[in-house]
Amino acid sequence: MTLAEYINELVQGNEPLDHSSHLLLTDLSAEDFDHLRAGWAAVPVPRKLELLGILVDLVEDNVDVDFTDVFRMCINDTEAVVRESAIRGLWESEDRTLIRPFTRLLSRDPSPEVQAAGAMALRRF
Repeated sequence: MTLAEYINELVQGNEPLDHSSHLLLTDLSAEDFDHLRAGWAAVPVPRKLELLGILVDLVEDNVDVDFTDVFRMCINDTEAVVRESAIRGLWESEDRTLIRPFTRLLSRDPSPEVQAAGAMALRRF
């Protein structure tokens, strides 16, 4: 499966997501990331949440996968539940460049759940 087919499956598919295909999202090139970002707005919220839940599980189970770019993209999503889920995906990251986005979410996000998740993410720094 190509990344374009994968994105199309996210947008239009009704079947449960195929776990083996998620590895397409690890260590994305700049071009592939741009394709994902361009198609992300069309992905239905329940599908976004399903995907992020799977990615969080994969990160917890396998240190060789890296979905940081996907999670970072999602902390700017229009939906609070997606932002909150993305923050959970970054729970292990020690990347200090996340301090500013987490602080912004804590202080400016309209969702109390996202603010709380931002605060929890900041505590490791």
